[in-house]
Order: sequence, then C-alpha cells, then structure tokens
Amino acid sequence: MLFSATVSFVTAAIVGATGLMAVSKAPSWRYLPFAAIPLLFATQQIIEGLIWQRLSDGGLSPDIPSLAGSFVFIAEAVWPIFIPLAIVLIEPDRWRQYALIVLAISGLIIFLFFTSLIAVGTYDAAVEGDCIRYSGCVELPQNFSLYPFSSGHRWTFSDLEWTTVPFTLVTVGALLVSSDRYVRWFGYLAGLGIVAAIAIQPSAFVSVWCFFAALASLTVVYAVLKARARLNEAT
Repeated sequence: MLFSATVSFVTAAIVGATGLMAVSKAPSWRYLPFAAIPLLFATQQIIEGLIWQRLSDGGLSPDIPSLAGSFVFIAEAVWPIFIPLAIVLIEPDRWRQYALIVLAISGLIIFLFFTSLIAVGTYDAAVEGDCIRYSGCVELPQNFSLYPFSSGHRWTFSDLEWTTVPFTLVTVGALLVSSDRYVRWFGYLAGLGIVAAIAIQPSAFVSVWCFFAALASLTVVYAVLKARARLNEAT
C-alpha cells in the first residue's frame, strides 16, 4: 500500500522534528510562521494517520467526520492564506511584497470560501486506490442547487477541480515569487507534488498533495539555516 497509518505517522515524526529545528533556528520573529510550516504539515499527517487507523477498523468510528473536516480545513482553507503571509514577512524586495500581498488577498478569498463550506458541511473519508478520498455533504434549501452542491448530495473534492488552479497559484506561486532560491526549492517540489497527486489519484488529490508537500517542507529548515547564516555574516 502506497499510503497507510504507519507512513503518515513516520512522515509526521520526521517533518515535525524538522519543523521544531527550523523554529528554534529562526533568525528573527518574521521567520517563525515560515519555519512553522513543517509543524503544520506534521499535524496534518498525524490527523490522517488517525483516519487511516479508524478506516482500517471498519470506518465506523464516530470521530471520522471531525478528523476529516480538520484535515480538509488545513488543506483547503489554511494553506492558501498561511503560505503567502509567511513568505511576505521574510521577503525583502518591494515588488515581490506587492505580488505576495495580492496572492494573500486571493488566499483570503479561498480561505473564506472553504471555511464557509466546511462550517456548513459534514465530511467523510474512504480508502480509494491506496489513498484517502475526502467527501462532503451540504444541506441546502429545497430546490436549490449550485454545482457541485445540492441538498443531500455527497461530493468529493475532485468535483472542485476548478479550484486547483487558484489554489496552485496562491500556495505554490507564493513560494516561487520569493527572492530566496531556497524558498523557491520548496515551491518547485510542492509544484511537483501537485503533478504527482493528479497522476496518482485525482479523486484523492487533497490527501496525496499534502503528503508530498509535507516531504517538500523539509527544505524549510535549510532555507532558515541559510537565512540565519546570511544574517550572521552581515553582523
């Protein structure tokens, strides 16, 4: 099996330890949100590991919806706003700051859209092709329908493929806008993760991309250490 509870927990341990190191080595408070990115990815992997455990027990656990909702909230709502804001704090170039602010505003719109969606919906998780597919159900007024939402109709996040482009532009784009080449490395790897997620299991895009992005976030500690070294040289 490509993914499992063990894989998720091991990934969480490695990425989490890297995040703790990055936070402890942050050269200034401005680097703390960026340095904390691996910790947030590690949290996601812990949540998904718990989901894997419950699915392996038959998928009847009553806390699967809350775990699924928590995972989806971080994946779809938090990352589009968190990453641009984390990068703009450490970006020295003025025009790049403006571009990141535009991306952060776009990320805020995505955040509000998915937060409202998650707030009114119920969520579930199921194994599909050795991956976890997340789905939701929103109760809408009678005779009201807005693709892909209709009252009582269960939909998956693959039904929201039209959000993939703005999601990629905001999250990966913010990393690539950075003037720090080490931050851009993270962006390149996260971008490859999107390609891998689409190739491996499009219906489980949310789960697969977060796994590869978590691995890509290991580069954060290297970027932080390089920034710390530059600061020490300057002083």
